Amino acid sequence: MGLPSLREAAGLDRLAEEVMEELNVKALRTMTASSDLVDVMIHPLPKQLGQKYGRRFPPIRQALLALDPLAVAAAVEAGQSVTVTVDGETLAVLPDEVEVRKSPKAGLAVAEEAGYLVAVTTELTDELRWEGYAREVSRNIQELRKKSGLEISDRIHTTVQGGAALAPVWAHFGATIAADTLSLSFRQGTPTAGASTTALKLDADEVLIEISKA
Repeated sequence: MGLPSLREAAGLDRLAEEVMEELNVKALRTMTASSDLVDVMIHPLPKQLGQKYGRRFPPIRQALLALDPLAVAAAVEAGQSVTVTVDGETLAVLPDEVEVRKSPKAGLAVAEEAGYLVAVTTELTDELRWEGYAREVSRNIQELRKKSGLEISDRIHTTVQGGAALAPVWAHFGATIAADTLSLSFRQGTPTAGASTTALKLDADEVLIEISKA
């Protein structure tokens, strides 16, 4: 997350745990340089500058592009003019004569408003995918508990049946699912006939869940 000042970054750092829990994110980093999150490009606007300066537009454009794009962007976004020197003459380029374009760095999606820039990682690791599957399984177990007439505090036994591709989910997050759903046992196997069951799909893999009161 890009913040305008070190003071605001420090304030957010103090609330990092609450923010991560609310947004369901694994890690939160604050930074005051937006260039860490986006690539900045400056585009002198030919219509505005061309009408104003005529044939002098090309050298003015070159002079603008030779400046630090981050400094130009900061000035434009603050509503300030940008000074360039062309043929020994100092010219002030107005904010509405320049367009600032920002593109997310590879692997990020960004949003910006009121001077704040937020980026999230778009790369989905196996660990994150498995954790997402585990949360979906837990949610379906709790729904099945309600449909089966069990109380939210009742301890249960849980059996799941799924393909080999889901084995890492049970290995890495089986204990978490059990704890979240008050399952005294959580195992892989074939559900018994007549038991309380529900089915769901995790991408292309189908999972069958059985629960019984402990």
